[in-house]
Amino acid sequence: MPFILPIVILVIWYIITSGLHLVKPYILPSPIDVCHSAIHSLSSGSLIENTINTLIKVFSGLILASVIAIPLGILIGRNQTLEELTSFVISILRPVPPVAWIPFSILWFGIGSVPAVFIIFMGCVSLF
Repeated sequence: MPFILPIVILVIWYIITSGLHLVKPYILPSPIDVCHSAIHSLSSGSLIENTINTLIKVFSGLILASVIAIPLGILIGRNQTLEELTSFVISILRPVPPVAWIPFSILWFGIGSVPAVFIIFMGCVSLF
């Protein structure tokens, strides 16, 4: 029973893209084209390489956030003066979604791994 909806979605996707050609392939490729690309990415090793690079960025941001936010949170929680000094800035920055930091990260760090790690860092730190 739980497989019925995904199968229906795949059939509709196939009909829209390959059967009726209602959508251009560069906008929404057919499921068959997606499968061919997935097989090519797996066989060439690029999928595994990109997965490892992504995991490195995610864990770098998470570790950096943990190293900074946990001690900072303990410090702020134990020191009333420090809490009063930082509560305004934390209250302003906490509701900002991590996606909103993308333009700033590109301006500050350029294109590459550093902006991605920064956005993950900000997403983790905003939880504290």
